[in-house]
Amino acid sequence: EKLNRQREEAKKDKSKEPWWLRCPKCGGKLHEKKIVDVVVDECPDCKGIYLDAGELELLVKGAGSSGFLSKVSGSLFGKR
Repeated sequence: EKLNRQREEAKKDKSKEPWWLRCPKCGGKLHEKKIVDVVVDECPDCKGIYLDAGELELLVKGAGSSGFLSKVSGSLFGKR
């Protein structure tokens, strides 16, 4: 049963490969990286960082209400 579950997980991961986790800038394979308890996608080739919906706000909350991330978030989401 455990082996079947692992095979199913591998099959799901394999089906995502052609389009999932590719850098939109250079086409490199993205790797997951944990930043302030948020898993973001990072391209080792061009050093781009890509966020899914809501992740920027989570990063801002984790970094506190002052600083660069807060200003960026406020600018993007209309919060000041």
